[in-house]
Amino acid sequence: MHAPHAQQVDPVGTWRHSPDATWTITAMGEGNYQAQEAGLGNASGVAHFTASGLFHIDYVTRDGTIAGIYEVRFARDGRSATGNVRELTGPRRTGTTSWARVVATPPPPPQPAPPPPQPAPTAYIDPTGTWRHSPEATWTITPVGGGRYQAQETGLGNAAGPAYFTQSGTFRIEYLTRDRTISGVYEVRFSPDGRTAAGSVQELTGPRRSGGTNWTRVVATPPAQPVYFDPTGTWRHHPQATWTITRAADGRFYAQETGLGNAAGPAYFTQAGTFRIDYVTRDRTISGYYEVRFSPDGRSATGTVQELNGPKRSGPTNWSR
Repeated sequence: MHAPHAQQVDPVGTWRHSPDATWTITAMGEGNYQAQEAGLGNASGVAHFTASGLFHIDYVTRDGTIAGIYEVRFARDGRSATGNVRELTGPRRTGTTSWARVVATPPPPPQPAPPPPQPAPTAYIDPTGTWRHSPEATWTITPVGGGRYQAQETGLGNAAGPAYFTQSGTFRIEYLTRDRTISGVYEVRFSPDGRTAAGSVQELTGPRRSGGTNWTRVVATPPAQPVYFDPTGTWRHHPQATWTITRAADGRFYAQETGLGNAAGPAYFTQAGTFRIDYVTRDRTISGYYEVRFSPDGRSATGTVQELNGPKRSGPTNWSR
């Protein structure tokens, strides 16, 4: 959780930072924000106010080739901002950035276009639930509001990403594998009875494979997670670092590290009852996961930490509330 700064303005809304691109900022709660770029690299990421009052975005482009940061200071009237942009991967360009507010609040996401008169409106079934798309893997789809969804793969690359219906009625997942080596898209059309779907998959980075995909519904709604108690709060996992766990309105958890790599990422209870954080450090050089089991009194936790790239270190971890 990020402490509010005395001089901060409300950043929610749309900001033009280039003649051809804007950032749309939405609040996630507890001082955290989601940033979505329209134009240029169509990047996205998480944002927060720093202790010095700067607004900081950690972003990655849609094709996964460039990660970087924007850091700006808002004018007192809340209509503009100036600062710097720096790429941490790819060409590693740096420069200044100037923002101008376009819309006070982000527009609602577009609703799917009405289906054409000839076919039945099969594209707009409720996709929520679990779908088998490979003998070794499934996609679990959960709604996040505003006509948008979150997709989590179990098996294969254990990918995740946002999902939505396109204007043509197909269902699209923009995914990134857990180890962040491959990004791509799934695009399928559901059958009239809502039990199957067929379409294509395309890798945008890595091997750049493509092919057909066939889905079969497994579970009508995602299984409930075995949350044994509320993990929200701050946990010390290192003499110089803590994890702060917050819960969004839809029940999902978010983890923010203070100290060490200042990592962040989504968190959740597994079917086995462990609590898992899929993290990436602020400088985007290391990703990995923490997986712990809480004590019955909810005051401590023990488990393991595993880096998936970089030094690829692993070891035990002990938490105290």
